[in-house]
Amino acid sequence: MLTNLEVKNFALIQALSLAPSKQLSIITGETGAGKSILLGAISLLLGKRADAKQLLDNSIKCVIEGTFDVSGFNLESKFESADIDYDPTTVIRREILPSGKSRAFINDTPTTLEVLKSIGGTLMDIHSQHQTLLIGAESFQTQVVDNFSESKQDLANYQSAFKYWKTCSSELDALQNKIAASNATLDYNKFLFAELKAINLQDLDKESLEKELSIYENSEEIKSGFQSILNHISESEFSVLEGLNQATSSIEKLALLNKDYSHLAERMASAIIEINDIRFEIENKGESIDSDPRKTEELRNQLDTIYKLERKHQTEGIPALLKIRNDLEAELEIFENSEEALVKKSKEVAEALAKVNQLGVVLSTKRKNQTPLLSKDIVRILKSLGIPDAEFSIESSTIQPGPIGMDEINFKFSANKGIALEPLKKVASGGELSRVMFAIKLLMAGKMALPTIIFDEIDTGVSGEIALQLGELMGKMSTNHQIITITHLPQVASKAHTHFYVYKDNSGAVTNSKIKVLSYEERVDEIAQMIGGAAPTQSAIESAKELIKLSK
Repeated sequence: MLTNLEVKNFALIQALSLAPSKQLSIITGETGAGKSILLGAISLLLGKRADAKQLLDNSIKCVIEGTFDVSGFNLESKFESADIDYDPTTVIRREILPSGKSRAFINDTPTTLEVLKSIGGTLMDIHSQHQTLLIGAESFQTQVVDNFSESKQDLANYQSAFKYWKTCSSELDALQNKIAASNATLDYNKFLFAELKAINLQDLDKESLEKELSIYENSEEIKSGFQSILNHISESEFSVLEGLNQATSSIEKLALLNKDYSHLAERMASAIIEINDIRFEIENKGESIDSDPRKTEELRNQLDTIYKLERKHQTEGIPALLKIRNDLEAELEIFENSEEALVKKSKEVAEALAKVNQLGVVLSTKRKNQTPLLSKDIVRILKSLGIPDAEFSIESSTIQPGPIGMDEINFKFSANKGIALEPLKKVASGGELSRVMFAIKLLMAGKMALPTIIFDEIDTGVSGEIALQLGELMGKMSTNHQIITITHLPQVASKAHTHFYVYKDNSGAVTNSKIKVLSYEERVDEIAQMIGGAAPTQSAIESAKELIKLSK
């Protein structure tokens, strides 16, 4: 449950702190004072997108921080899957920077809006007037039935199978399209593959071939060059080796006179060995070079073929050509085994669909078994909320498998005796929709482990005894859940365990929304004003006291 809310620099709020009751907290105040702003701040903690326009002072950041007691709600695995440290006292923080950038943290760990929605959605449920409008949507109605029938796991099993079936179906479509495309280009692809395969690309190296061809094409020049080098090294009258040998003999004589010159003699000897090694290597390389016109032509043909293939396929290098060849081979294999592949994939699709149908029937059965009880409970609550002739039914028809099952759920409603049931969104007034939604929330609260439920003017369109009964039911809900309610009705406000008042402070240069906890006397005055206006009569004050007394 929410133990504390801190809001700084958000909309009309400069700085605000709220510590709601563990049971029923009521928020009242004048229209436009900032009650909805509070809901907007809380919504940011649940993953709603932020906007820099929400800053009161656009030169500093906005900070919204909620502290939650999550002990006893078995959320450890939820935190673990999100890679967030679990703490029984969990702190969720949103920051909006002047640049418009938003940051989110859970227990001081940076996180994403998706994680915030996932974890925040297990902590709080905000009911707004917008949500009341969604009650006519099939997806919302199906969700209500699933929550009531506790078929969350059945739905998850079905959706997993449905996703797999759709994936298999997409793969089958892709395979069919690929085979059709292969048919259109089959002969040409066969020709391309044969052309690439014929040259045995895997055994070739273009760079090596180019080097080898260069040697064959220039063999005479290379042999002549090597011979010239050998002449200089060892074969001419004034060869390098002859000179080195004479120089070595001279230095050795000098070394006999002074041992300090011995190392020079050793270095000269090493130089002679190195020059001899070079001479032998040049001799070997020269002897290995032959002029072979046939080999030269073979290399030219191989390289010409490689160059032509590179131009044709608009690529460069043997690895790229090999990839094209392998891709063509894979496509041809697919075509050659197309019948077998199609049969195999079609079987997978059929088996996946059978699993979808099987799990869909399980889900549908669980839903249908619970809808009569759900309808009965909704009618019971609606009667207590001043619709004595209320009728409510949940119709379900079987449809083709879809993302949320094989059922088309339709809530039907009649508020008057003798009037046929019609789809809820077509026949219910605003006040009736609010009461139907409240009945649903009341029933769902008993099925879900939500620590905190927030109602934003769910009492729209009701008054008098009905409003009193609505407040009573909220009070009962608050024995098991933390309830925070924004209301304009004195009958609901009187049920508060903690009563907050939102007001505008115009004493400064900028209007600022503030909130305070009302004392008993202030509560009496506020509820009296809700009954009789800004200047309540003594009768209104006595009525306010009586309402508060009845709530104890």
